[in-house]
Amino acid sequence: MNQVANAGLVTTYTPVALTAGTSLTAIPRVNGDGTITMFIPFVISRFLGESVGPNGETIPNQTITAVFALRRVASGSTIVVGGVTNRNESTSSNGIPILKDLPIVGKLFQNHLQSRANNEALVFFTPTLLPEAVGIGGEVTGGATSTLP
Repeated sequence: MNQVANAGLVTTYTPVALTAGTSLTAIPRVNGDGTITMFIPFVISRFLGESVGPNGETIPNQTITAVFALRRVASGSTIVVGGVTNRNESTSSNGIPILKDLPIVGKLFQNHLQSRANNEALVFFTPTLLPEAVGIGGEVTGGATSTLP
């Protein structure tokens, strides 16, 4: 807020950009017995509707869903991370002005729409330990070739 001489307080606003997105990271750790432990943080953020401030300004509502999984798996086996569900419901109504407000027959001039959507996110990981490449001369075993200096 700024104060202007003989004018009272003047409020100024500075817009701030908001972002919403999906973040998926997998942090593996190889255990001594050859298994792999995976730490998987999975975060989804999105905008859902708006809120109206006291001066009529609109601000988007942001929802954040997070899942943190810790799984131990044998090399080459698949991990499924799921359970992140989003359910969207919306309703709207419209009609012919004046006629929709008439008693008894007004419902004939109105339209109501209700929609529902359910989404579920599933992510599949297959961590695999690769054999160490052994260099012999100018070749590297394990399917790749290179020239060593």
